[in-house]
Amino acid sequence: MGYIGTMQVSPVLQPQLARKLAMTRDLRKAIELLRLSNLELAAHLDQLAEGNRRVQVVRPLMAVMAAIWPPARGDAPPPFLSRPGAGGVSDVIEATHSVGSGLHDHARQQVGLLLRDPESRRIAGHFVDALEPSGWLGRPLAEVAQEAGCDAARAESVLARIQQAEPTGLFARDLAECLALQASEAGLLDAAFAAVLDNLPLLARGEFEALARLAGCDAATVRGILAAIRRLDPKPGARFDPAPTPLREPDLILRRRPAGWQVELNRSTLPGILVRDGGEGGGAELQAARWLEHVLARRNATLLAIGEAVVRRQADWLAEGAAALRPMRLADLAADCGLHESTISRAGAGLLLQTPQGMVGLRDLCGAGLARSGEAEPIAAGAVRHRIAALIAAEPPLAPLSDARLAAMLAGQGIRIARRTVAKYREQQGLPPASARLARARLRDAGGKAGQGRGPSAPHG
Repeated sequence: MGYIGTMQVSPVLQPQLARKLAMTRDLRKAIELLRLSNLELAAHLDQLAEGNRRVQVVRPLMAVMAAIWPPARGDAPPPFLSRPGAGGVSDVIEATHSVGSGLHDHARQQVGLLLRDPESRRIAGHFVDALEPSGWLGRPLAEVAQEAGCDAARAESVLARIQQAEPTGLFARDLAECLALQASEAGLLDAAFAAVLDNLPLLARGEFEALARLAGCDAATVRGILAAIRRLDPKPGARFDPAPTPLREPDLILRRRPAGWQVELNRSTLPGILVRDGGEGGGAELQAARWLEHVLARRNATLLAIGEAVVRRQADWLAEGAAALRPMRLADLAADCGLHESTISRAGAGLLLQTPQGMVGLRDLCGAGLARSGEAEPIAAGAVRHRIAALIAAEPPLAPLSDARLAAMLAGQGIRIARRTVAKYREQQGLPPASARLARARLRDAGGKAGQGRGPSAPHG
């Protein structure tokens, strides 16, 4: 069996004309893959693979988790599932929190309590850096050991010790280990429970009889294990992230590694394809399965290429934040990737990137930029929005800056911008006009310093 491989497209013989026409219709439909988020992709692949015995759509981890921990009707989603966040585009771009920063601080405190010798603490620091917002490790143990400059056995020993951290389940390597740590602490981890944890996709599909055979118990016992699993916390690190939960999970993850920036597909939400190529007959089905495998691989490769192009063009923003955002157009990304701009447009329509600067949509990073005086290169609109917000944050509360005054101050920094554009960028960030900011300051001043001082002055400009 092959898993998300590539294939060479070969000519279709005349006797297979009907299949060729069907493939052409499928191909037109498969173009939509670039528009879909990872979570939407699984359902679309199910439609394309329907009735084909040679192909199996492998559900992503998030789909497995959603099946095991479904929200009750009318209830809010479980904490690990996405739900609408607050704020708009500018809130996403301007966010400067690092994902799971509260989690990392807590994990370092736990390491200090659990480990005494400096060398073990140093190695444990690399595991802390590898933590995902879920509380799981986002890198293989071998990779963490290499970065820490120790052998795998020593890294394994340190990991076993820091997995005693609170809350139980931190530093797990995957969902099954996270649940096993919690089940062990609760005295639940017998052979049958462990067998169920080793086969969570079967549990998510409700295949209790198959699980019972694997676990050496009856289906009723498996249902009891499911009930116990639902009382465990699949993402113990999520409680430490102060950021609002994003609208949905990201499609690409951009991380900084010692060797440079790394772009990864979000495997927890990404479905896969298994092609069964053994047995007799089924030539047309096998061809269709290989074609679907090829389409998915091309889609994933396109997303990775876009992410790598973003890293090359926005390395300063990734490292420093909104003030360092550079102008970037879809056409620029298309040229970098060797693709047509329409392809980048399709892929970027809903593409979400998880970065050190928070979650951001690809289109939110794109824009032609504003002209600057002299020979300076244009400045990105996002960077200008950041400067406007910074100027307003630093203004005297009782002498707020008008839009005209903000435009004049930006002009003094070499940024040519009209007053109405300042107003638009200010409104995009949810910042009220100077008159409203003045009224709010007066209320605060009257409440906190009743009878003190002179009346406020009018807005500058």
